Order: sequence, then structure tokens, then C-alpha cells
Amino acid sequence: MNQELGYLRNVRGNGGGIELGMPPEQINIGPVVRDMEASLKVIDCSTPYCRLPMSAFFGVLDKYTLADLFGNREELIHLLDLDVSA
Repeated sequence: MNQELGYLRNVRGNGGGIELGMPPEQINIGPVVRDMEASLKVIDCSTPYCRLPMSAFFGVLDKYTLADLFGNREELIHLLDLDVSA
């Protein structure tokens, strides 16, 4: 991910690594997907079976922030059928 976009930042030194570059409430999912997938082929809807216009897809994503996605951890774990016991 391009660090210049501000989503992430490097933390140097002992215990350093990568962390969010801004509060999760300020990270909108629509722009993140647009910024990360330049060609948008990951969501290619050019087949005759796909009736979802790209604008509708991003219209939904634009309504959510990173904080929204992780606001209810237990529900997310259940929806994704994750095993978090390990």
C-alpha cells in the first residue's frame, strides 16, 4: 500500500512495525478499494451474469469506514465463520 495515502505508517525502533496512519473512523472503505486496485479487475462485472453497476458497488462501500467493519467483532467472526480459538 502506498504510504503516501496515509492509511498506514511505519513505526521505527524496538517494537516498531506498521500501524494505522489515521483513526479507523477516518478511513473510508470505498477510497481504499479504489486506491488499492488500480484496474479494479478484482471486482470486474463485465460478464453477462453480473448486473451490479460499479457505481452501486462503490456507493455501498463509500458508506462504511474501517471502524464500521470492526465495530462488532463477535458478529464479524460469526459471519466469516472464523475459528479464533488458535
